[in-house]
Amino acid sequence: MKENLFGVSKKWTYGLMALCVLGIVIGSFYDYQISEALANRTDIGSWFAWYGQTASYMFPAIGGVCIYKGLKGDRYESAGRAGMIVGFIASLLFCNDQGATEIRAAFGYVPGESSPLLSLAGLLFWIAIILVCMFVAWKVLDERNRKKLIMAGLMMITVTALSFWLKDWLKLVGSRPRYKYLITLDDPHAAFRNWWEMIPYLAGKEDGLMSWPSGHMLKASVLLMLPVLSDVSKKSSPKRNLVCWFIAIAYIMLFAYNRIHMTNHFLSDVSWGTLIQISVMTLLYRAMIIPAEDEV
Repeated sequence: MKENLFGVSKKWTYGLMALCVLGIVIGSFYDYQISEALANRTDIGSWFAWYGQTASYMFPAIGGVCIYKGLKGDRYESAGRAGMIVGFIASLLFCNDQGATEIRAAFGYVPGESSPLLSLAGLLFWIAIILVCMFVAWKVLDERNRKKLIMAGLMMITVTALSFWLKDWLKLVGSRPRYKYLITLDDPHAAFRNWWEMIPYLAGKEDGLMSWPSGHMLKASVLLMLPVLSDVSKKSSPKRNLVCWFIAIAYIMLFAYNRIHMTNHFLSDVSWGTLIQISVMTLLYRAMIIPAEDEV
């Protein structure tokens, strides 16, 4: 069998990596100028920044369904059931962590004034979305290669969790000022630093110094699991996998533009965030899914 990555020819993965490297090289010379030209904070951009990651947060729950369906009827079925519960809880925690305040406000909840039931409504909103995604996944997943299905599920959970951990750790190591932080100073160029001039652990809890790498891009790049999901679904085909790949890439590029547009990151920040995530995902795919490719 011809080796692929993420359900598509590996050339597409390496091509994306090359594009990220190109972004880093260009950003190394023109980071500030690009941000200066594209910066224009908007309400829709802010909304997309908050909720655009939600698609990635569904993968732990979907991964749990993959694990359970792969073990259903086996002597380890109870472990599969536990995996599905863990995946559901992880997705709920990720969604609630990023969009809790906004969703509660959308339901009219005002802390200290509104009924707690309105706050509960926000939580039920996320639960409903996650359950719908799990139901759809249950209907479309293919059980013919159970080992591959299980490995795909484990990877979905692992990658999403790692994106949160890597985001927090790398930002402390990087400690590079954001563009929106720089433009509040009298002389923004005076405080600008290229990505290789980062000062480790300078940021502390100062969000304005956490520009590198883009944590949003680390999390948004989890969407590259979409062609993997297609590959373990019924009636999967190389063409459908490739369509899912390009949907994921288009989404990721839109997200990258939004991070620069909203003054949160430089071009090299979003390029590094994507490159780091896809590199980690490639290693996990090779270790977890490729060994299961030939099992029927």
